[in-house]
Amino acid sequence: MKVLLNDNMFVYRSSGRTMAKPDPHLGLMSLATILRQAGHAPAIVDPKILFTESDFSDLTDAFLVHWARHCLDRAPDIVGFTAYGRTLPFVIRVAQYMREAGFTGAIIIGGPHATIVGRRLMEDFPVFDLVVKYEAENLIVPLVEALATGGSLDHIPNLIYRAGGDLVETGAERDLIDINAIPAPALDFYPAKYLQNCELSVEAGRGCPFACTFCSTAQFFQRRYRLKSNDRILEEMEACRARFGTTFFNMNHDLFGLNKKSLRQFCAMVKDRGFTWKCSMRADTLDLDLLDDLIGAGCVDIYFGIETGSQRLQAVVRKNLDLAKTRAALSLVVDRGLNCTASFITGFPEETVDDQNATLDLIGDLWALEPQKLRTQLHMLSPEPGTSLDAEGRPIRFDGIGPEADVLLDRDMIAAHPEVFSVFYHYPSECPRWRIIAASTFVNFIAPEIGTPFLSHVVRTYFGGRLSSLFAAMVGERPFEFASSSTVTETVAARFLHLIETLSHRPQASYLAELAQVSRVSAEMRALSLSNPEEALDYAWLINCKYDIIGLIRHILSNNPVAVRDCVSAGPVSGAAGRWFLMSYGADFSLQSREMDASAMAAFAGDDMPQDGRGDPICLRIA
Repeated sequence: MKVLLNDNMFVYRSSGRTMAKPDPHLGLMSLATILRQAGHAPAIVDPKILFTESDFSDLTDAFLVHWARHCLDRAPDIVGFTAYGRTLPFVIRVAQYMREAGFTGAIIIGGPHATIVGRRLMEDFPVFDLVVKYEAENLIVPLVEALATGGSLDHIPNLIYRAGGDLVETGAERDLIDINAIPAPALDFYPAKYLQNCELSVEAGRGCPFACTFCSTAQFFQRRYRLKSNDRILEEMEACRARFGTTFFNMNHDLFGLNKKSLRQFCAMVKDRGFTWKCSMRADTLDLDLLDDLIGAGCVDIYFGIETGSQRLQAVVRKNLDLAKTRAALSLVVDRGLNCTASFITGFPEETVDDQNATLDLIGDLWALEPQKLRTQLHMLSPEPGTSLDAEGRPIRFDGIGPEADVLLDRDMIAAHPEVFSVFYHYPSECPRWRIIAASTFVNFIAPEIGTPFLSHVVRTYFGGRLSSLFAAMVGERPFEFASSSTVTETVAARFLHLIETLSHRPQASYLAELAQVSRVSAEMRALSLSNPEEALDYAWLINCKYDIIGLIRHILSNNPVAVRDCVSAGPVSGAAGRWFLMSYGADFSLQSREMDASAMAAFAGDDMPQDGRGDPICLRIA
């Protein structure tokens, strides 16, 4: 049987553009490997690749039709989709377009969201023939073979399927599979050009034993924590290196660092193999000795879910982190030279303005630690089905602005099916909805474009070190008015730039508006260099022409050298600004800058600028 498995469709916005990052789906690759070993002909479609290689500038219906046609061109017998809650509208539209085009084969959907809302999904959207609940590795072969022969599905657990006009739900099999027995994902299911010499993920395990009120992961995996054996993980890493030259890996597990004994054994085994890697941990599981082991084994990046900066709310949502110890742990991580991401959430139903302010202040404190190493996220809470919050029966509301504020939504479909699309809704909260949207947008989209070194300078110099005070001055007392979901970032950015313009009228603060422009452009260059390094130099030249940034830099340097050093040279923006400045300054992007004085060069180049044989800084690309 020809089985076509479709990955999720995620997009993000960077520098005003909608972009997609191709990323192999390890679960689908494992299923495809199992099917091929059983004699079937599986293939995987990653719509993120389709988007990247097409001329579409946004995630519109035209692209979804293109995705559907691509599937039809593969002439499959069975089509399978996996979907998170926020990608489900895309999947439904693609499946509907395939049916409208005459596809008569089985259309199957699985994944965490379909597991929880499967019956309602089948009732509301007859385009699907079957839902697969929970993990599918043990049932995918008998399912495909039953569909191929027209045989009964009753003996296969964890299914919801159509029989005549009725929905049939087979018995539940909740025994978790042995993840060490799953075949290693066959890497040839994914285009080699997206795998060579880049970061790759290795599935390190599944599940979470904790009981946070807002998260459905524990429910899907029955609060069971599983790790692959260290031997198995290393085997997969070595296979990727042998085939693609990969040496940088993401340990794909929500809590790879929870089992300290296993983690220390892994560190001892991977040490001196030439790998670098990143993982996710709870901040309260990290200590100095373990951190030394991680560094020695090649770990360079850690993701921490902190969720809230309010100690009160930590208890309410059952995350239960000690925030003083958490801040100390993250400070230790960046002091030792590792990168890390601190993830937060706003929009809890119990959240007050004071709670949100505490979260913003902790984010601001973390920015000030080491902007070059520490990234932050502030997500809007999505009412996920299957969580403790969902079980409480709290009311939810839909205002057309989903968890990704600027991503276009199928408003009518989402509004008509709240049980299926609850992740696009929100819980009423003591903290006003407009503040929740504005805070998330500011931290996730405005701060990276402006640059956190600049923001840290403004917070420390003008707002007593409290990011919440800057935010309050920016948003004011009156609610935000968002014309549409597509204008959220634009609206928040306008408020921030107005605040900077107002501050710049203060004595000795005229540099702020100019420096914000430099910081924003240099942050944009950083994003461009990471997303499209081959064209980054051309972009640099064009942006320089647009903004006359060289003249602006000279002016600011001559009048405010201390502020420039404070705002730019300490952070990730400095690398982009310095390199781009030096590139733009010289012919053919090589340094011809003897006229640039040493203090200016030091302020923008940073200590890590490569040197030529004469000791002069050089730069051939943005880094």
